[in-house]
Amino acid sequence: MFRENRIIPHALDESFFRDDYINPYGSRVAAVSVGSMLFDARFFAIAADAFPEVDFHIIGSGQRGIERDNVFWIDEMAFQDTIRYVKFANIGIAPYNSALASDYLIDTSMKLLQFDAAGIPAVCPHFVHGGRENRFGYEVGHRDSIIEAMRGALAFKRGRPKQPRTWKLVTDEFLAC
Repeated sequence: MFRENRIIPHALDESFFRDDYINPYGSRVAAVSVGSMLFDARFFAIAADAFPEVDFHIIGSGQRGIERDNVFWIDEMAFQDTIRYVKFANIGIAPYNSALASDYLIDTSMKLLQFDAAGIPAVCPHFVHGGRENRFGYEVGHRDSIIEAMRGALAFKRGRPKQPRTWKLVTDEFLAC
């Protein structure tokens, strides 16, 4: 018996949607980046200098870049521990390097999925923008483009969090195939 091919995308753990997380930030505007995939530390050299009023929290990048008063390099931590940083951030940053065939990240990037679920705007390269209204694209390594994307994200009103797929839904869908 032939079954059609299906793509069943990944999901977020249901713990992401709990409301008992404590805000890890102070009163300043907070931008967060989580993860090391295709990580571009150069983004923060440009953005941190252009936006000294924004604190950049970079979690688990696997490397350290510039040292500035508004840049915080945080070691890798468990997914559960990163949730509060994402949920309370004003902006999410997905600082991907250009890479061949990386446009698949439009729909598969875990950090972009989390930013959507939290209702925060995302700053990301054009190749992962995907036409989403809460994503602000830039050209990798291009100062003016990065500044424009950051300005757009800072002006964006936090949206209503999107309810992404949970792992239970994905499992049920998979078993129904």
